[in-house]
Amino acid sequence: MRRAPGLAVLFTVIAVGMGMPALYRWKVGDLRRTRERILSEAPSAPEKRVELWFSHLQPRLLEVLHKCRFSSDKPYLVSHMVAPAREGVPPEIWGVPEEAIDPSQVVLDGMVVRVILPAPRLLERDVLVGDNALGVPVYPAEAPPEDPGALLRERLEFVFEKFMRALERDIPGSYVSIEIGGVVPDPPPGAAGGAATDPVSTDPVSTGRD
Repeated sequence: MRRAPGLAVLFTVIAVGMGMPALYRWKVGDLRRTRERILSEAPSAPEKRVELWFSHLQPRLLEVLHKCRFSSDKPYLVSHMVAPAREGVPPEIWGVPEEAIDPSQVVLDGMVVRVILPAPRLLERDVLVGDNALGVPVYPAEAPPEDPGALLRERLEFVFEKFMRALERDIPGSYVSIEIGGVVPDPPPGAAGGAATDPVSTDPVSTGRD
């Protein structure tokens, strides 16, 4: 039976990301056993392999999305900032609030793992401080970004790069599609993925293939 190198990468990422050395040493044996069991049980049919991949990938992607929040005081995914038009006014902070992230937005649609988030919106007017603020693009008030969704998508593509490459390598024809402003589909009965939510837009920014 063909082995699943992508799953190996997935469990390696989980193990490395566990941070505390003591916790890592305690958990690594269990992770290794789980990884070996899943690799040995991986089906040969692409559709079944994607379902297996998704069952382990969805919780991890959701965890990473929540960890991408700016801070506990500002719990949202920041896409960009817009400088004030006059002095004495704080800049605009744009992004997606953490509360808008739920399991229904990471779904399996055929051979595609879709990560679907609302379009960035104005969250508040304030100043961002700390290391996380260094990577936030700032636009002048007279020239805001034409496509804020593309900014957030590019950031998430960077964060999910290892997952995306591992899935495409393991299962040809399958990939992760990051869609900003997309519509969460109604899953068929018994399908993987969460319940559908109300659509936020009909004009998504996506990494999907043509």
